[in-house]
Amino acid sequence: MVTTQCFVDNNRVVRDSVRESEVYGFYVHPLTGLLRFKQRTGKRQRLKEQLMREPVNEVSIDRVTSFRCLDGHWYLVKHRFYQIDDGAYLPMWDVALRGQVLLRRGSNRVAVSKRQCNHAEIVKILAQIEERRKEVRRM
Repeated sequence: MVTTQCFVDNNRVVRDSVRESEVYGFYVHPLTGLLRFKQRTGKRQRLKEQLMREPVNEVSIDRVTSFRCLDGHWYLVKHRFYQIDDGAYLPMWDVALRGQVLLRRGSNRVAVSKRQCNHAEIVKILAQIEERRKEVRRM
């Protein structure tokens, strides 16, 4: 099928006039009138691009300990898990978020302590982040 009703948006992306979604497959370019083809990117490639765009705000050490970036500073945060039964809601103070969080049904993770990381820990965190990015690039 060839898409003929399309337009070029402000970001120079060709979009379908009906659905306003990006055009894939065969389409007639609205400015030149030429028949063009744009291949859809694969699911793995889209996932890879999404993972590369997302900033890393948390690096887990184990189930209850992690490094978290809060307001541009890295902290070593210790968590505690709370199991809440049906119909019960429990307000709890989260140290990392600096506010009350409402615990709902199921397992909830709450930060109970934090301390700012020293230079050696930050170097270790950045090395782990770079290693993760290398793994994503190899996908």
